[in-house]
Amino acid sequence: MKTKAALLPLLLMFISLSSYAQSRELLLGNVDKDHNWEKHSGLASVSYQGKHGFINKAGTVVIPLQYSLAYPFLNGMARVREGGSYTYGYINAKGILVIPFMYGQGTHFSECGLAGVRKNDKWGYIDKENNIIVPFEYSAAMPFFEGKAEVFKGIDRWMIDCDGKKIE
Repeated sequence: MKTKAALLPLLLMFISLSSYAQSRELLLGNVDKDHNWEKHSGLASVSYQGKHGFINKAGTVVIPLQYSLAYPFLNGMARVREGGSYTYGYINAKGILVIPFMYGQGTHFSECGLAGVRKNDKWGYIDKENNIIVPFEYSAAMPFFEGKAEVFKGIDRWMIDCDGKKIE
């Protein structure tokens, strides 16, 4: 009887480790084989049972699966959506919420350090400290690429630079 009682903790530990290994493999299985770990701050966005978070290359959860949506890291920041709401914020690679959940939509942070965000049905651009760099005046705003972004006001559209100036 004592032998059976002594084996129970070992059996529970084995089941726990087995479950951990299975869930780790399950999470790694969500990552694209061609995932560019360096481009995405060494992390990959994963989801399990409707929750999203981030794992490292070893498959270890480094940012808990706590968001209703989580987009890949680009330029050191990831856009995440708070569970139960439709507001977005941004976290850094340590999982710290740097920009609060206050935007209806958003783009990734570009190479010039800006992200397009929507607030009160208008789009503008913020920096990584949530400072408004380009005012909220557009009906749509695309991410910056090579220092330029396409913006819209109704049916009119044009390109702006990283300072928000129209490119002629």
